Amino acid sequence: MIRKPIYIAIIYSIFIFLIGTIEMQSQWEKINDVQEGYVDNYWLDVFFLPENPRFGWICGYNGKVIRSTDGGDSWRGTTISGIDQLESIHFVNELVGYTSGSGGIYKSSDGGQSWKNVSPKESNMLWGCYFLDENNGGVIGGGCYEERQHFYRTSDGGATWHLFLGNEKNSGLTDLILYEDGSGFASSSGRIWKTNDSGYSWEIFSRSGENDWQEEITHYNKSFLVPFSTGCSGSGTSGGMRFTSDNGKSWREYSTGKPMFGTFLLDSLRGWACGWDSNVLFTVDGGRTWVNKNCGIEKNNNLDDIWFINDTLGFVVGRGVYRTAEIQKLNPEILAWGSNHLCEGDSVMLYPEKDYKYYNWSNGSTSRYIWVSKPGKYHLIVSNSECDSTASNVIEVFLNPKPQPNIISSEGSYICQGDSALLSSSQNYLSYLWSSGDSTKSISAKEEGLYKLLVVDSNGCQGDAEFFLKVFPNPKPKILDLEDSVICDDNYLLLKTEQEYNNYKWFDEDGNELETEGNYAKITKRGLYKVIVVDSNGCRGESSYYNADIRKDSNRLVINYLAGKELFIIDTTNIIRLNCDSLEIYNKGPTRQTINDLYLFDGTVFSIPLSQFPLEIEPYSSKKIEICVSPNKLGINRDTILCPDLCSNHIIPLETFCIPNIYFGETECGIRTRLETSSLYSNGFITSQPYPNPATVYAQIDFVGQKESKAELKLNSELFDIFGNKRLEGTLNYEEISLKENKSFVFGKILFNLNGIENGLFIVKINDEQSFNIFQLIINK
Repeated sequence: MIRKPIYIAIIYSIFIFLIGTIEMQSQWEKINDVQEGYVDNYWLDVFFLPENPRFGWICGYNGKVIRSTDGGDSWRGTTISGIDQLESIHFVNELVGYTSGSGGIYKSSDGGQSWKNVSPKESNMLWGCYFLDENNGGVIGGGCYEERQHFYRTSDGGATWHLFLGNEKNSGLTDLILYEDGSGFASSSGRIWKTNDSGYSWEIFSRSGENDWQEEITHYNKSFLVPFSTGCSGSGTSGGMRFTSDNGKSWREYSTGKPMFGTFLLDSLRGWACGWDSNVLFTVDGGRTWVNKNCGIEKNNNLDDIWFINDTLGFVVGRGVYRTAEIQKLNPEILAWGSNHLCEGDSVMLYPEKDYKYYNWSNGSTSRYIWVSKPGKYHLIVSNSECDSTASNVIEVFLNPKPQPNIISSEGSYICQGDSALLSSSQNYLSYLWSSGDSTKSISAKEEGLYKLLVVDSNGCQGDAEFFLKVFPNPKPKILDLEDSVICDDNYLLLKTEQEYNNYKWFDEDGNELETEGNYAKITKRGLYKVIVVDSNGCRGESSYYNADIRKDSNRLVINYLAGKELFIIDTTNIIRLNCDSLEIYNKGPTRQTINDLYLFDGTVFSIPLSQFPLEIEPYSSKKIEICVSPNKLGINRDTILCPDLCSNHIIPLETFCIPNIYFGETECGIRTRLETSSLYSNGFITSQPYPNPATVYAQIDFVGQKESKAELKLNSELFDIFGNKRLEGTLNYEEISLKENKSFVFGKILFNLNGIENGLFIVKINDEQSFNIFQLIINK
């Protein structure tokens, strides 16, 4: 499995103070000045001479070694025959060095131009090597697959070897470090070994984790950093790093998910690691956190070892040779074209002062210029290549809310014609501009229309508002002409307006307020009158004066009753016999009076022959009119006449007394008999004519009658058109009064709802079990 050794030298501390705690730069560039035939080789270990870092060596597959004498700028190569995989390389000066791997170790005395095999006899699993000087050093390997760990020690430059065997099962040796004081450390799968006699004997020093391949060991004071690849020989597909800063008492393990093979410590807390899939990671806190700093490394490139000459100059090898490159300081500065204090709806353009190749704004934009309308902190990362990304300063954009002015009106949303409303801004602002041109906080408005206000607040932000003022016209009341110009006795006339209003005040020509009846003025004399009204909008209007030309008068007719009587009595009448009498009416006025008709309230017993009309009565004269009666029940029969007159109708009560008829006869047996009428046979219910007639919405028929107390009222009512089609039925509403002999008196009304019935002539049929009546009804809507 791929492996490399690591070298830690105390002399490196002379470089650390130059950088202190500055984080390492992470840009890498590939070195192309490599001798032909060595460019495409896969490299496994890199080493620079601490005392003179202009000298460096790299080893890898195919027995190939390349060397540099100019600090890594250019590389020349040598191939060692008979070996494929060189995992470790270490030089003690500019000329003498060793490389090992695949069970062998080789020595060079000319700076790596030629190599000599100095491998121990019977060695088959050698891996990492380390030398204190030209002669003293060691090489190690083995430990997996039931093998024991092999620690070889030489003091004569590889001429002879001393072997120490370890007994730790399933833990493959990979790399070692030796110090001048005789101490040293070695790494195997999941273990750290220690020697106190310059490598002649070894023991377990610390257990770093599971038995995973740890291909390198780096050491600084009490800190160790090792990479790992899963499995004893590192044949797994995952890996990471293990870091201890307390001399192996505790370890922090970090998994990358990829095999890791190279590590390097800059100091007790800062270190580097590399591995497969272009992983180059850096820590500044003893392995607690890691950052991948592989910019410039080709994607999906596997790496095997890493070395730093100082804090800023390092090399990483694997599929190619890379070194750190100086990152160009771009130092972008964001500028704003305009104020960064925005008003709602505004925007500001942000842009870098200088031009770059790539832009990545904090809002996701990738152009040089961006327009910003939202508040927040904005920054920019710029680059001219994939590795020189630099963050800009932060510029904060502030967003001031748009002022929301509100127009208030002293009179609400409407006024009456001739009035005015004070329109004002509900809040204070820096400036105001009305659509009328005014620049004050308030304006007086008289005209109907849309008023607009533009304000500017203390932030310089504009806001607007609108208000529509409605102007209602004042009412112009008109007094209707009187329907009559005559006032009878103590009566009065009512003055009305053409339209209805909410409030009225009536006045005469002297300014006196008149008595009212509802919304109408009561007047009793001629004169000039006016009205002041308020409509539903609260607007006030005044009429012109109305000249009421009225005169007082009284009734002209006098009804002459019998002395001491206030009713007209027709003498006693036999049942169903006809009896008539004359009623005298006197005209007390100076003009002729004409009576066209008299009206009976019932009309079933009393009647007035129509041939007497019209009845002409000369001034100061009398005329008689005949009233007839045909009673249908014994006892008193009554009705009422309505007689029209100039001021009011006369009500004339009618009365007659019905006596029975007396009948005499003789039976077949010669017995004389006397019969007297007691009552008429009931021929059903008595009904009125339908009214009103013509009808519009409804028609009504009144009825009276008798029935058995417990019997159902059987009175049918139907409406037919002239073609005999039944159109609807009436609805009965009645009351019932109990009489003697299990009888009940019934009275009520029949209602016809005419909604949906067209205009025309219709027939109403009313019937009970004994009789029926037919009436004509005209519907005229």
